[in-house]
Order: sequence, then C-alpha cells, then structure tokens
Amino acid sequence: MKRQVVITPRAKGQIRNAAAWWAENRSSHQAALWLNRIEIAITELEVEAERHLLAVESEAFSFELRQKLFGISGKRTHRILFSIHEHHIVVYAVRHLAQQNLTPDDLEDFIPS
Repeated sequence: MKRQVVITPRAKGQIRNAAAWWAENRSSHQAALWLNRIEIAITELEVEAERHLLAVESEAFSFELRQKLFGISGKRTHRILFSIHEHHIVVYAVRHLAQQNLTPDDLEDFIPS
C-alpha cells in the first residue's frame, strides 16, 4: 500500500543540518550525495514502511515508532524515525547513530494523528 510521507519541520531541519555537516567536514559532493540518498530513502517509505523494525525507544511512545537505518557507502550512520498511519507515514526525526534516543519530549511540537 502506498502512503504519503509527511516530514515534520524538525526532521527537515535535522536533514539540512546533517547535509551542512557533510559539506563542512567532508565535501560538498558527499553532502549532495547524502542529501539525495536520504531523500530517496524517505520516499521509499511510501511503499516499504512496514518492513522496518520498531525503534529501541518505541516503548516510550503511545504509538509504534519505527526506524530505517541509512547511510552512504554501505555504512549506516543515521536513523530515520517514523510512524505508520492509515494513509500516511510521519517522519519525526533523522538522527546520527551516536545521538541519544528520541524521547516524547522531542516531539512535543508534533502530535501524531
């Protein structure tokens, strides 16, 4: 089943910040590659969201929080954190694997529907 993917403003900001980090600490080419590939990975959730496992912090939420691992060059570096709804997918966060787990307080500005 194909669902619309909704990316929260917070997740969009995290994506922009991560791409900026790549540009500053690696190269503008790698930043562009990372940005292109994460956009593809998020779009793929339209049809494949159910195949991804629950995030380790899912029990802290009132809904199932899932994760898709993502990275370039075969090395997973980030988690795309999302939930599945009847007609849409909500992407709440894009976090580096080294970052702390997502908490309900991190989502106070976006209530799932």
